[in-house]
Amino acid sequence: MVLSTELLGIKNSIEYIADKVIEEQIDENYPVYPIYSARPKNCEILLDKLAKKGIDIDKGLMTNIGPTIGTYVGHEAVGIIYVRK
Repeated sequence: MVLSTELLGIKNSIEYIADKVIEEQIDENYPVYPIYSARPKNCEILLDKLAKKGIDIDKGLMTNIGPTIGTYVGHEAVGIIYVRK
């Protein structure tokens, strides 16, 4: 799930993603990858919000979205890749 922060605003985007992750539940048998476009701070904010809700994800797995996808999702986008239970 990736949201462009330009559409909803960073605070609302991150809150939406965090709520969706909790609602859908992560299958911990698979890796989880937090992703961002141009601004890793947004990804850190998302991971901190998830940690406050009881979902700890390794910040070391954060990765920058490549230029091809980044062109479409926009500057400062943030997201998370996971498998649902």
